[in-house]
Amino acid sequence: MNGRILWEDGASGGKSTTDKSLTQGDSNMALVEGRDYAAGLGITWVFSSGVGKGVAVVTPHQLFVIPYDTIAGAGRTVTNTVSKIGKDSVASAVAGLLTNESATIESVEAQLSEWAKQSGAAIVKPLSSVKRIKLRTGFFTRGVTFSEKEKGFDSGFGTAIGFRPTKLEMAGFLKFFEGDSRCQ
Repeated sequence: MNGRILWEDGASGGKSTTDKSLTQGDSNMALVEGRDYAAGLGITWVFSSGVGKGVAVVTPHQLFVIPYDTIAGAGRTVTNTVSKIGKDSVASAVAGLLTNESATIESVEAQLSEWAKQSGAAIVKPLSSVKRIKLRTGFFTRGVTFSEKEKGFDSGFGTAIGFRPTKLEMAGFLKFFEGDSRCQ
């Protein structure tokens, strides 16, 4: 699978492309959601490129939050940034990557790292830096939050990352973090 990522800046009309190939693993066994990864493919987050939609993927080693449709502005200037990977939306490309029969955790992490670098607004954190994980399943409170603080209130950027996956996606996060001592 080849990934060609196209970042479009709606304000200036500028476009740039970069070709990157996905490194394929040797395993014939597909990755399993809830065991090898958990993903939210339509989360909302505040990125450096603005507020908007993104994907969040957690692997045993990394947390990736990559924007694909953001809006930012001040006064009369508004910039809408839409990202695609090849002809696919970022969410579709990430879903395809995760369900690729020959993908390994290492190849997925490598490709997501590359796409994150290309976006310029993505968040990539080692999962080892996370001290607390909150998993909430309520109708109004459903969400996943990662904190780098041992205790106390998380406020502002830099100490916590939280997002709201769909109800179906939440099941993958619950299974992935089952038995993890950092969960609250």
